[in-house]
Amino acid sequence: MTELAAYSNEAIRKLVELKRLKDQRNEIEAHIKLIEKDLAVFHAAGDLDDIKDADSERTYRYDDNVFVFSPGRITYDFSKCADVKAAEENLKEVKSVNVALGLAPKKLGKPFWTVK
Repeated sequence: MTELAAYSNEAIRKLVELKRLKDQRNEIEAHIKLIEKDLAVFHAAGDLDDIKDADSERTYRYDDNVFVFSPGRITYDFSKCADVKAAEENLKEVKSVNVALGLAPKKLGKPFWTVK
């Protein structure tokens, strides 16, 4: 096998490993969502009260770990606010003009791989 072929084989192995790891991460993230949904129900029902921290309503301590329930952030729906929609459209237009005029410098983000 030539040296070039060896590098190509190693590159292919890395692509395969990346695919496997991303698939594994997706499965883990889906499982985490299910567990967190179940734990939210247990929290609401008081089933975790025996391990609740005395100083915090949403903190639980078990097996040298601290678990904190976060009910979620409050967000706002501006879809029916005409003035906000108009301001967003205006901002898009101003940004486009600044890009076209070269006033907004390009910024390269962190590289990443997508696996489909």
